[in-house]
This record gives sequence, C-alpha cells and structure tokens, in this order.
Amino acid sequence: MLAGWLRSPSSDKLAATLFKLASTHFLLATTLTTYLDAFKEVHVVLGNPACDLDSVVSSLIYSCYLSKISNEEFRTIIPVLNIPKEDFLLRTEVVSFLSSQDLDETLLIFRDDIDLSTLAAGSRLKLTLVDHNVLSREDADQLDPCIVQIIDHHDNGRVEEEGREIDIQLEPVGSCTTLVLADILKKSEELLDERIASLAIGTILLDTVNLSTTAGRTTDKDTRVVYTLSRHCPNLLHQEVFDALQKSKFDVTGLSAMDVLRKDFKSVSDQDTTIGLSSIPCSVEVLLDKSEGNQVLQEFCESQRLSVLLLMAAFQGEDGNLKRELGVFSLSQEDEMRAKLTSHLTSDAAGLQLEEQSVDCKDLSSFHHGNVGASRKVVLPLVQQFLEEVGVTNQSTTGDKQKPEDRRADGESSVETEDGGSEMKF
Repeated sequence: MLAGWLRSPSSDKLAATLFKLASTHFLLATTLTTYLDAFKEVHVVLGNPACDLDSVVSSLIYSCYLSKISNEEFRTIIPVLNIPKEDFLLRTEVVSFLSSQDLDETLLIFRDDIDLSTLAAGSRLKLTLVDHNVLSREDADQLDPCIVQIIDHHDNGRVEEEGREIDIQLEPVGSCTTLVLADILKKSEELLDERIASLAIGTILLDTVNLSTTAGRTTDKDTRVVYTLSRHCPNLLHQEVFDALQKSKFDVTGLSAMDVLRKDFKSVSDQDTTIGLSSIPCSVEVLLDKSEGNQVLQEFCESQRLSVLLLMAAFQGEDGNLKRELGVFSLSQEDEMRAKLTSHLTSDAAGLQLEEQSVDCKDLSSFHHGNVGASRKVVLPLVQQFLEEVGVTNQSTTGDKQKPEDRRADGESSVETEDGGSEMKF
C-alpha cells in the first residue's frame, strides 16, 4: 500500500489529495500504523461492507473533500474500503473503473490495513459512514460510538439515542455519490476537477441505469448533479461509460468459481442452521463449468458451514435482456432441508415463478427464474420466512440488515441495464 503514497502526486486534485493525505509523516513511515501514530485524531470515511462502486467512490471523494477544508494539523482524514484487500479483485467494476481513471490500487486503504478497534479504544477514532447507516454486528459495539456523520440513501436503520448528536443526511436518491457531490457542489465546487467529476458521473450512471426514467431509481437530484458535473468533463460519453461499467460488473473471466461464490455473499442463520445466498453474475451452467461439477460448491458450503446454498444467477441473455436462474445446493446430509426450502421457494405464494431445468450436478436443483424483478432483496425475506415457519428462532443476517422494502440493502450489489427496459440487479 505504501508504494502508491510515495509516488509523485498527479496534477489532478483527487490523486494529489490522496497523496497529500499521507503527509510528510507517512513518507517517513514504514507502516500505516506508524503514520497514524503521529496524529491525535484519525477521521475515517468508511463505506459499506459490499464495497460496491458507490461506496468506494463516495468514501474516496468525501475524504478528499474533508481533507481539503480541514486546517487541523492534529487530525488526519483517510478513506477506508470496508473489505479485506484480498477481496478487492472480486469487485470487478470497481477495479476496472478506478484503473480507467488511472487510480492505482496502491493508493487505497483496506479494512485489514488499519486497526479501527484499537483507534476506537484509544478515543482517537472519528467515523463518517457513507452508503450505509448501520454498522455490522461485528463492528457495532466498538465502533458505533465513534460515528460523527452519516451520508446515505437507504432507509434509516438506526435507533435514535437521546443526548447523542450525529450529523445525519439520509435521502432516497439513486446513488450515495449524488449526496456527496451535491454537498461539495453547494459549498466548494472549485475543489472539483475532471477526474472527480468523471468518477462521480460514472458511479451515478451505474446506480441509476444511466439516469433511466423507467428503472425507478433516478431522482431529480441525481439528474441535476450529473448535469452540473458534466461541465467539468464535457467530452465524457455517458452511454459509453455506463456500458463499460455494466460489462465489467458481469465479467467473471478472471475469477475462479470460489471467487464468484464469494463475490456477493450473504447468509441467514440461527443457532443450528445457516442458509447462504450467493449472487452470481453468470448462469448456473457457467459456474458449474468453472467449479468442475459440485466440488467447489461442497468446499464453499463446508467453509461457510452452510446447510443450504442458494445460487442467485443474474446475467444478460443472448437477446440482451436480463435472465435469472436459481440454484439450490446442499451437502448430501442436508437433503431434507434443501427439499423443504425448494418447496417453499417454488410455491405460488413465493411469486418467483420458478421452472425446473436439468443440470448435471449432484445435490443441486436448478430453476429458470420467471420473475426477473425478484432480486435478492425479494428472496432474502422468503428465506427468513422459511426459517420462521420451520421453527427456527433467533435468526440473524450477516452484514447490515435492512428492511425488505429498502431501496437496496447494504451488502447487496446491483447493476442495471436498460436493454429491453429490463432492470438488472442482484
């Protein structure tokens, strides 16, 4: 990570500010910890655990903005991507888009690069959350008291605490990046340049289906922000940027089968039963080709201690429209649980319109998904309902649990296409 900070800064403001965030102390340091020791306060801008493009770009741009307007030498402000560094390659659209903007991975700070718990225990940590408003269960106890600001476009999942003041900006726009840039445009537009504008526009276009009026995500604020930012990069072709991002989102060429399963994974569990949901950007057949039958599926279930694994496939068909498939896999000893869950999901009441299709894989049932509008935020509550109906109690969802009606649950990746008017999201 240090190599990127030690390079000469680019002339554009984003790369230059990322470099400046390091300061002279960091140039002399051998580790990030040594650098941070020079400051009384560490202000971290933290994206959500999904680490999708909106989360990453929001944290990068907003931390640079805060650094520009801060005159407090005792404090450093840094963006942190809320995933381990080894998982970054799974965010194919993030890797591709940052690379296209000449922002090297070595400029980024990942969750396993920094010990937030130690900083919090020493009363040195301040947190700004972007693109989510509730921390994961693993972080909540230690880190939630450090939150001073929230910028998010999801429904509010927080419980109000008497006497506690947090600067909270929650607004149901298409992209959190819209809220970040609207604030900067209002207060300090002179800090923007072509690089920042291009990053922001691409992110907003992806989240709003290229500002589609039919996908149900675009708001007037999204459109206004993109229009204003376009003054800083008038030659940027919006459709071209959107198409490239969409393609990279569903490109699994360089990923192994295990990587594809880990790329966008959530689980619902109780004391005895865990059901996993892997959203995969390819057909079930393509995944099986990568996994050499069910070997990788077995290994993944064993590593995650899953009773059942749902493969939620969303991909573009040959006609350019969204296709969905659902795979239900279990280890042999969990056949009964798999059969019960399959019956629940294929019922008319579930509304998924599943049609069984043949697949050459032991312990896997595969279905064509008739209801292409049913993303994971639709299926997840059905799985939770199933656990309740079979008598499972004390269920919990990994990541940040949001209400089923949320626009997009934290930890849920999505990307859409206007081809044929279809909305493509996991």
